[in-house]
Amino acid sequence: MMGVPDQKVARDWIFKNYPQIRHFDNFEHPIYVVAYETKARDQIGYRMITSTVLLGIELFTFFFLLHWNMKKAIRNMTLSPKTLATHSAFLKAINMQIAIPAGVISTPQVLLMVLGYVDYSSPEINSIGYMLMSIHGASSTLIMLYCHTPYRQFCQSLVGGRLKIFRHHKTSMTVT
Repeated sequence: MMGVPDQKVARDWIFKNYPQIRHFDNFEHPIYVVAYETKARDQIGYRMITSTVLLGIELFTFFFLLHWNMKKAIRNMTLSPKTLATHSAFLKAINMQIAIPAGVISTPQVLLMVLGYVDYSSPEINSIGYMLMSIHGASSTLIMLYCHTPYRQFCQSLVGGRLKIFRHHKTSMTVT
């Protein structure tokens, strides 16, 4: 908040360079400009890239360690075949439950970052990108119902088993 520019100067600059934004501005809800200078926008972009890269490194480290420990357990046969099958099914479910929502969030985010660096600004594209990113909650819920048998069975009991979308095959996991 310390680097926020003078709003009168910043708003005049924004409306001059991006006239399509003016129709979003009104007296009751004026547009608030956080940064308009190239240096400030670049710093925000660098922070976004840094946080995206760090998150990617964390995710890949998590996936690598999970898979490496599973392979090690298979080689050493420290788990019974039934436990190993349960862990393998659980690992597949977790991979799906993490990868699909991460893709739903990261794809529009990366596209918006690229568009920002080529200096293309469109409120419509921003809105579409944020709407696509907001789908991650519904997608992770549906994936959880698809992958985990107890959750699926409970939801089927609520609707009387009438939903055929929750009928499932091999990749389910049941913990006993």
